[in-house]
Amino acid sequence: MKRSIYYLWLVGCLTAAMFTTAQSAVLVFDDADTYLLGVRDVIVDGDAYDVSFVGGTTRENYGGTSWAFDFTTFSDAQKAANALLDQVFSPDTAENYDIHPGLINGVYPQSAQTVFIHIPYVHNSDWNISTIYMQNDANDAYDRTGPMYTYADSFSYRGNPPEIFARFSPTAAAVPVPSSLILLAGGIMGMAGMCRRRNCNLNY
Repeated sequence: MKRSIYYLWLVGCLTAAMFTTAQSAVLVFDDADTYLLGVRDVIVDGDAYDVSFVGGTTRENYGGTSWAFDFTTFSDAQKAANALLDQVFSPDTAENYDIHPGLINGVYPQSAQTVFIHIPYVHNSDWNISTIYMQNDANDAYDRTGPMYTYADSFSYRGNPPEIFARFSPTAAAVPVPSSLILLAGGIMGMAGMCRRRNCNLNY
């Protein structure tokens, strides 16, 4: 009886391991592995996003009249900025880009010691677009997030300090590959075979 329960537990663990993937932020680089273009699998309030870092103006990135922001509330934009701070720009994930902000895509010059990464969420007017910024500083003591506003057309990534945008898009759901399913089936069959050889009684 106890042995039967043990084998069933083992099969359950195998099943969970095959279908549960521990997500962590994955850095995306340019072809020369120099500039940080973006990040995959950033978790914001339980949902996974792919993030790209871009320069330019608010209008160029979020579109003229419709203003299609990735997040539309202060709370959600704040959570997204905190996710970048906690999951990406930390010594454990992107140490080189945490201490060298000038190597983030869209930032100029490369020698920049500080960059503001913006997540706009509401268009009040062309002279007042509410945004949450994430400050990434070569000195970690100054890394922070907070509210700010920007303009539709005169926002420059060549400012002092440089200011860029983080674009968020939902990460595509992972689909189990055939080899994983074959491995899972083989594990279950192996457990069943062991149980049969040892005369396990699965009935109470």
